[in-house]
Amino acid sequence: MKITETVFGTIDSTADHGKSEVQEFTLYNGSGMVVKIISYGAAVTTICVKDRSGNLKDVVLGYDDLEGYLRETNPYFGATVGRVANRIREGKFTIHKQNFQLSANNGVNHLHGGFNGFDKKTWQHRIEDNKLIFSYLSKDGEEGYPGDLLAEVSYFVTEDNALQIRYQATTTKPTPVCLTNHSYFNLAGDEFGSEELIDHIIEVNANSFTPVDDSMVPTGVVESVDNTAYDLRKPSNLFQLLKKFPSGPNGFDINFCVNKAETGLSFVSR
Repeated sequence: MKITETVFGTIDSTADHGKSEVQEFTLYNGSGMVVKIISYGAAVTTICVKDRSGNLKDVVLGYDDLEGYLRETNPYFGATVGRVANRIREGKFTIHKQNFQLSANNGVNHLHGGFNGFDKKTWQHRIEDNKLIFSYLSKDGEEGYPGDLLAEVSYFVTEDNALQIRYQATTTKPTPVCLTNHSYFNLAGDEFGSEELIDHIIEVNANSFTPVDDSMVPTGVVESVDNTAYDLRKPSNLFQLLKKFPSGPNGFDINFCVNKAETGLSFVSR
């Protein structure tokens, strides 16, 4: 695998008393796969793989320049999300009988780490053993979370066209942490729109899911996918499944409870 580096853009930086550079890294394998990742948000901007005809297609959505990622309307394209991905009701939690109040950036709720979550940070980077590794130090009290937290995310492209993403974090105080990647995929290629999305066939290895309330926060109940639109245990047409939902933008905005393998990695979805 080969990794190259270039400047993706510049961003205002209080720490640097002016402008700081955002880097773009390109990861290549010997099979033609190309992955691009920027240091702002440790975000995946491009995943190019060959389609069935051998043509290289970018299968994730993203912006062509840094300005797109800085917009308030950016829906977390490809970003590393944290300190906690998803919503926390009213931004409140309790650890060891101590109550904490987080920033409320999604109505009364806390979403994806708050107003200035990990997706809006410029991460430090290094390259080790053909792995691209980003790190970010979230200070005690940031967005209301307790403890300094050092987060790391590593990216590695395999020769069989897999992108491996690994997360780890250490903290000075007990704190919730749930990191994830927020990429949006169109397996026909990002140049195509919903006309190709409707032909997607999807399978999710989950016997249950977590229902959400009107503010999209999980209710705490775990329900079976039996006889629901969330039963994706057999390959299903995405467009036909979406017809089962009432009109509105949410669709599959829930959590699947993935079935765990007895040993090794668990199959999640394809």
